[in-house]
Amino acid sequence: MLTEDAFETTIQMIAVSSAEDATFLAFPGSPTIRIDGADIDRTGAGKVGLYRRDYGGTSVPSKQLIRTAVERARGWSHGRR
Repeated sequence: MLTEDAFETTIQMIAVSSAEDATFLAFPGSPTIRIDGADIDRTGAGKVGLYRRDYGGTSVPSKQLIRTAVERARGWSHGRR
C-alpha cells in the first residue's frame, strides 16, 4: 500500500512471540501497525496479548485506515479534521 501511494518510508517488523514480549511492547494483538509509536486504530487497541486484532469485523486494517494514519503522521489533512 505504501508503495502504491509512492510513500518512501522505513518499515520495521517486530515479531511478538510470547506473552512477555506482548506485555513489554504493550502489544494489543496482530496485526498492529504503529506510526511513530501511535496505533493507527485509535479505538481498536484493546487488551495486551497475543490475540487477533479486530478492525471492524475483519482481521486486517483497511487501506483507508492505513492511508489516513500515514497522512495524519505527515501532517497532511486534505481538508479533514
